[in-house]
Amino acid sequence: MTIEYHSYLIRIWRETSTDLQQLGDWHGEVEQIQCGSCWTIQSVDALLVLIEVQAHELEPGEGGSLEDNG
Repeated sequence: MTIEYHSYLIRIWRETSTDLQQLGDWHGEVEQIQCGSCWTIQSVDALLVLIEVQAHELEPGEGGSLEDNG
């Protein structure tokens, strides 16, 4: 039996104004530990899409930017 796994370092942050009632959008960076590929994300939804795509790829993909267009 062969086990395939992926390890990611995920950094997320949200910019806020001095008025804490106006919370900004989440942004982040995802690094795939095995190959060092790195992606920037513009939303939590984009993070989930990235992980879903990576789970279906046979080999680690290239880094880049993944923006949520929805």
